[in-house]
Amino acid sequence: MVGCANVFDKHSKALDPCLHFKLHAASLSSHHQGSAGRRHVRVHKPRVLLNMATKKRIAAAASLLTFWRISEIQRRRAAARKRLYLRAIMLLLLSKQEKINVAPYSLLNRHVPVLRVYFEGVNDLSPHFRVSRRTMQRIMSVLREDKNNGWGYDLEILMFMFWLARAASYRVVAASFGVPRSTVHRIIQKVLKKVVRITARVIKLPGPDELAVIGEGFAELAQSREFQLAVGCIDGCHVRIKAPPTNEAPCYFNQKSFYSIQLQAICNHKGMFVDIFVGYPGSVHDSRILRNSPIYTKSLYPPPGYFLLGDSEYPCLQEPIGILTPYKEPVQNPVQAQYNAEHSRAWSVIEHAFGMMTSRWRGIFSKTLEVHYKCAPMVIAACTVLHNICITEGDLIEVDTEHALLHQQDQHLGEKDDIGSRIVARLSASIDIPPPISEHDYVF
Repeated sequence: MVGCANVFDKHSKALDPCLHFKLHAASLSSHHQGSAGRRHVRVHKPRVLLNMATKKRIAAAASLLTFWRISEIQRRRAAARKRLYLRAIMLLLLSKQEKINVAPYSLLNRHVPVLRVYFEGVNDLSPHFRVSRRTMQRIMSVLREDKNNGWGYDLEILMFMFWLARAASYRVVAASFGVPRSTVHRIIQKVLKKVVRITARVIKLPGPDELAVIGEGFAELAQSREFQLAVGCIDGCHVRIKAPPTNEAPCYFNQKSFYSIQLQAICNHKGMFVDIFVGYPGSVHDSRILRNSPIYTKSLYPPPGYFLLGDSEYPCLQEPIGILTPYKEPVQNPVQAQYNAEHSRAWSVIEHAFGMMTSRWRGIFSKTLEVHYKCAPMVIAACTVLHNICITEGDLIEVDTEHALLHQQDQHLGEKDDIGSRIVARLSASIDIPPPISEHDYVF
């Protein structure tokens, strides 16, 4: 392409089109001749001419990208230096560990006031836990497991017993033991389920060889040999709960004008529970709960020839289980009056059992139970299990007369021998027997 530089005239402002075509053809022919041995033909693309504003924008974008890259490099170097500093500090602390008194969270802090009472060997633990030291050790031996979570299983049981004795909130228990509130909630739920799982081991029906001893005990309580075939007392108990936030709330509102969950219990002559059935709403009548309980549907207890003692809220039955109730007041003759007096002396043992349990766990039974209504039956069942353990260890508690009187008023308020109450009892306890429960569930 020699001589192409003279195409443009210095004094002309345009290019002759014909001359441009000739020069372009000549350049192509010369290019093909010079590159005859090559396979591909290179085609020159016209260059794009950029104005000044576009060049400035490109330059600004390039400078911004360069600044971002430099900032990212500086940030990474700063993070690396920080990691090196933290690693050096940790190594320094580990090298001086013997000079630093740090109590890890997973270790048991025995300097907490509540724990100091237990670990210093104080025999009377009732002010804090409502049980004696011997009973506490028995509970720990029954509930102990092989797992070790760092602070030991003893702390979990102490925390649960403190919560049950005080009916305190999780926040109060957390502050008393120096443990986070979320951990307190998890521990209490864990131990609660553990206590409920041993219900069948602690609350169990008497064997055939024990019936004679129990009958002698009731005959001594009634001061009459006619009651030696009595092998248990049955009664119900209402436990106050918060109003359920569902459409089922009216079912839990009982005739005593508060929300409750019912506990049906059978005890022996010593006041130990041999059977419990808990979970029915407060509006259900006692006789209907009886007819839906496994003790009735499966004729589990008492055996034929023996009977239970019940109050006027229960029907007098011979089959499928025997239940002996008092005569309706007013009585017709002195014989009925004497029978009612003997029956009352023998049956009062279950009221005494309820009185001991509610006095020991007065925080649970003297006010509204501050747990979810679905969890309340488990708390009630746990109280009955611990009650039996206390009786077995001889850990008896004096019944709070004032509290027991208020509790009895709550249980028997509105129980009148009138036509209305009889109709309610008959309708609640229908003749039709409900379908039997698959297994003997202690918690409904």
